[in-house]
Amino acid sequence: MENYINISKFNKYLLFFFLAHLFPFPVFGKTIDIYPNHRIKKEKSLSAFFQIRWTDVSPGDTILLYDDYGPYREPFIILGKGTHEKPIIIKAADGENPVIKSSVIFTNAANIIFENITVSDHFERGIIIREESNNITIKNCVVKNNGLGIWIGGHAGINNKIISNEIFSNETHGIAIDVVNCKEGSETLIAENRVYNNGHHGMEINGSYYIIEKNEVFNNGLKHLGCTGIHTYARDAEQDAGDHNIIRYNVCYRNRDTKKFDGNGIQLDQWCDYNEVYYNICYENDGAGICVFDSSNSRVYNNTLFNNAIDSGKSHQIKAELVIASDFTKNVDHTNNISVFNNIIAANNKNVYAIYVDRLTSDNKLSINNNLFYNLKADKFYIWNDREVRDINKVKSRNAKINDNLSDNPLFIKKIPAEINSFRLQKNSPCIGKGIYTGQKKDILGQIISREKNPSLGAIHHNSGEF
Repeated sequence: MENYINISKFNKYLLFFFLAHLFPFPVFGKTIDIYPNHRIKKEKSLSAFFQIRWTDVSPGDTILLYDDYGPYREPFIILGKGTHEKPIIIKAADGENPVIKSSVIFTNAANIIFENITVSDHFERGIIIREESNNITIKNCVVKNNGLGIWIGGHAGINNKIISNEIFSNETHGIAIDVVNCKEGSETLIAENRVYNNGHHGMEINGSYYIIEKNEVFNNGLKHLGCTGIHTYARDAEQDAGDHNIIRYNVCYRNRDTKKFDGNGIQLDQWCDYNEVYYNICYENDGAGICVFDSSNSRVYNNTLFNNAIDSGKSHQIKAELVIASDFTKNVDHTNNISVFNNIIAANNKNVYAIYVDRLTSDNKLSINNNLFYNLKADKFYIWNDREVRDINKVKSRNAKINDNLSDNPLFIKKIPAEINSFRLQKNSPCIGKGIYTGQKKDILGQIISREKNPSLGAIHHNSGEF
């Protein structure tokens, strides 16, 4: 067994005993080194990981993975429980690049940091968080070529973190939440990941109270229909999922749907309510930059949507930067109490509208104020109640409040922006100082937004002296 697990010199029990009594502060945890199961070919043992007795792993311990003898091929089932002050750390040893070609399964685990490890080439889910597992952090990992990238489901717990990972080329979703709800103040955080080239959604959020921020989500939807970069989802009106999520500071681009009507950058889908979508940039998606479809009581503000509805498969019936609509096939009419403000929404195709509001939704409670709507190639860029409108501020609606929207070129620093910094505003942009103060203190670039002046429209605040 010592061929597989080596306890470092700091794990000498007498030394720990001596230090614990000599010093009033807690000592470091022990370090456990593990290797792939074929380190010595004659051994008949299972994977080294199965030889860890989780009852012997204590808060503060570190488990180091080595790559000396190839990939790990058996499932990594993680049962340990650290504490907030002393998490258990599972990571690559210094200078090593361990690869797990199986599932990593957190089950009834807590306060574990899993970092700097590649999980790849498994026909099912790469990383699984389930069975009340909470306060699990997955960071700086590569998750690729699996059936699904990272899955949170099976009665998983709250307060998990998916941070700074590369998640790509998985058969279905990059990240999927499967009917796991968190709580206000104990949200699961999905942040600073690059999620791309996946077969279905970049992120499928079938859960509530998630914070999704600072991710780069692009080129998803390569193998399946009905795909979106970041997608909130509820199965039906009775399912408690898809609510109270915050989607902010993300860049979503070139997500695809070449045979159906999606391929959106961000979508609040049917029955997903009380969500907030702000300070995102969406561009060059096959569908809308943002789609609100039978979602109620949500707010969409300070986003920049440009050059979407690319429709690379020529399959989209509705082509718009922002779509606000209901399921007319079933006469659902659930899109209500939606606030849209402080956005830059500009089309770059004469056949694409800046905003599309369908017949069912057009007489519902909507607030559309202080946005810039424009089309660089056409002078008709509003659809309201399935009709073209030249001036959205003049729309007559029983319940909608529509005021102070601009119709002008936003004047980005690049005529056709195609990366985040090129969406900055020129100093003579009509978007500067035209927003409503929302209490948000930073834009998508992390720039400070002072409450002393009205913010700029869009996801990038213009500071004096720029451009």
